[in-house]
Amino acid sequence: MIRFAPRWDTLLIDMLAMCPSKKAILTAYPPGYEPPRTLLSNIPSRVVPANFDQSGVLVLMSEGDLTECSTPQLGAFIAAGFMFADASIIQQVPYDPEIYFYGEEVLFSARAWTRGWDIYHPHQAVCWNYYNSTEKQTRPVHWADHQNWWTFNGVSEQRFRINVDLHKQITPSYCPLGLKFETLWARLEPIDLMGTEVLNLSPEDLLLILCAQAAKDFMEYGEQLAQICDLAQLLHSHQNLDWKYIIKQAKLSGNWRLLLLYLFLANNVLGAPLPDEVSSYIKAEPIIKSLAVKVRERLLNKKQHLSSLLIDPIFYIQVRERLQDKLLYFLNYINPLYYLKGRKRIGIKLNCLIKLNYPKLSFLSGIKSIKDKFSSFSKAFSLE
Repeated sequence: MIRFAPRWDTLLIDMLAMCPSKKAILTAYPPGYEPPRTLLSNIPSRVVPANFDQSGVLVLMSEGDLTECSTPQLGAFIAAGFMFADASIIQQVPYDPEIYFYGEEVLFSARAWTRGWDIYHPHQAVCWNYYNSTEKQTRPVHWADHQNWWTFNGVSEQRFRINVDLHKQITPSYCPLGLKFETLWARLEPIDLMGTEVLNLSPEDLLLILCAQAAKDFMEYGEQLAQICDLAQLLHSHQNLDWKYIIKQAKLSGNWRLLLLYLFLANNVLGAPLPDEVSSYIKAEPIIKSLAVKVRERLLNKKQHLSSLLIDPIFYIQVRERLQDKLLYFLNYINPLYYLKGRKRIGIKLNCLIKLNYPKLSFLSGIKSIKDKFSSFSKAFSLE
């Protein structure tokens, strides 16, 4: 039950034109009113996360005051009770018939955004919703005459349980990449995905991220050929890469050796094309081929013995050229709690449970094994 302001359609069309996006959605939780026409507020607001309920569904709420703004404000979530956009959104983001009530707004927001739509909150109130029942008037609700509503809602909750991987940064602090989200965002490029234009990482940034991710996974989970395949496919499909940018970023961030290693593997294992300049850089670094041998051995040998586990951290120290990055990883390795709680140092006891970055492997490490680690790492630091 919604009441609209005079000329509400014209107001919304004008606000839609103010949005710096060709695919904008205007949405918000409208202020409330009591029938027949008592307006409780005129304050336009944002849609923001409130909390997760007991079923794990993200609950949204209205917050803030946008009356001082001169244009609609960029947001992240839609309000299902009020959306205004070009009619093409109905075809591009059809409503999910399996969603009953809870979770619909978050899921629709995610589906709309991944199809190129941007969410904005109006800076003017144009409609009001009747939220609450009063003594004089009872607001009819769907579930009042649908006693089995909870079965439909259970389906919605299952649909909502999707995995969304949120990152504060591209790689962990002990595996620095040097690319900031602001830089990545400014360099996004549009691509066509089944007839829909979506934003994607630039191929140069994606190449750097793939190399860093492959190296991190090598010492944590074991090498996977799929990662090198991704890199090789990128090199095959984008043969006009901005190599000056790639080389500059890799050297500035301390990922130069890491970049050369995985470019060499993509070329050597899968025949990915490389420019002559990059090939000459690889030949000038003798350690690249020896590191590549370790990666290829891991690709062919799925069974790892306990004695070979120290290869992984040593490998990662060797693949970094800057001393500060070697030390950063070393500190994290000997004490997995080092970066917890804002990198505040938490002391460990020598006879504590230490995890060597393998999910299924942990053992009690005493003074002798700690000494062994220091010995192995000192050799790795000296190897170039």
